[in-house]
Amino acid sequence: ILLEKTSSNMKMMSDLVTSVLNSTRGKVFMAAVNYSLRCARQSDKGEDERWISSIKDDFTKRLDRSHEPSLEFSVVLGEYLANLLYLDKQWVNSNINEIFNKDYEEHWEAAFTGYVALSSTVYEEIYKLLKENGHYEKGLGVPFNDKHTETKLVQHIVIGFLAGWDDLSNQEGLISKLLAQGELKHLSELASFMWVFRYKEDENRSDKVRQLWAIMIEKIKPNIDKAECRSIASDLSKWLILVDKFDEAVYEWLKVSLNAMDEVWDSYYLVKYLLKHVQESPELVEKTYLEMLGLNIYPDYEKENIIAIVETLYDKGSSESANRICNLYGSKGFDLLRETFEAHNT
Repeated sequence: ILLEKTSSNMKMMSDLVTSVLNSTRGKVFMAAVNYSLRCARQSDKGEDERWISSIKDDFTKRLDRSHEPSLEFSVVLGEYLANLLYLDKQWVNSNINEIFNKDYEEHWEAAFTGYVALSSTVYEEIYKLLKENGHYEKGLGVPFNDKHTETKLVQHIVIGFLAGWDDLSNQEGLISKLLAQGELKHLSELASFMWVFRYKEDENRSDKVRQLWAIMIEKIKPNIDKAECRSIASDLSKWLILVDKFDEAVYEWLKVSLNAMDEVWDSYYLVKYLLKHVQESPELVEKTYLEMLGLNIYPDYEKENIIAIVETLYDKGSSESANRICNLYGSKGFDLLRETFEAHNT
């Protein structure tokens, strides 16, 4: 009754999603889904009978956008897509291109915004369904009014890549298309979002990160003087924590980042991550550290990490480089390595 009686009174606020959440009609559509979920969870009916037929029939009828012109319906379909899949998987699979209807551009964007901007979890089944039907790819070419949607779109593609649902060997894959487009706003989000996975253990991640790192450097290096490219390069330095091995290739990528680094913020993380690799790759760590100092970047926090790196270099027989690092710090008025230097030179 509410679905039939409630008219659209949506007022555009800061963004479409907020506008729908505050509209009466949007609240009724959300209530219809939540009521359906409540009934499904209390019911002992089988998987194919979870969704209340009256609400399901009403939603099916409204998939015809000439019958349901409100954007509220499209946003709610996208926002609750995972829940609708639980209620009726066959309905979602059969109607995916009606839920995201490319013939109605405004409604497609509303549904896609509802799904991407409000989804807290990326499910493999939905990811592949949208990918196979070209909706993620379409999203890469849409200048969304809601910039948060563009950000979340890139995040979904990165998650799909790391999960193994996509790979760089397929030129038609989403990650390949994102990189081929070379949109700096997409590359920037990719560079910063990848760092989120530093706390998640994944034995297959290192190789994937290395593949991406090489391509990202290739993309930004020709335009490294641009502010956007410098910001991306600086963020890429933090990918050192994501790889298992520090080798010459990684060193060359870091050299590009060093020339664009945010001295205070990213140099702190670089020192922290160099410490992780100094035992296995002391020569490359010392080269990187001296390269950084040569660019007049002198991190002084956290002191314990800096001392630990230099101490390890002494222990590994790299006394000349360790002394040079200590002396360079001293020449700039930093005395944090004085005791370390004196302990190894008495």
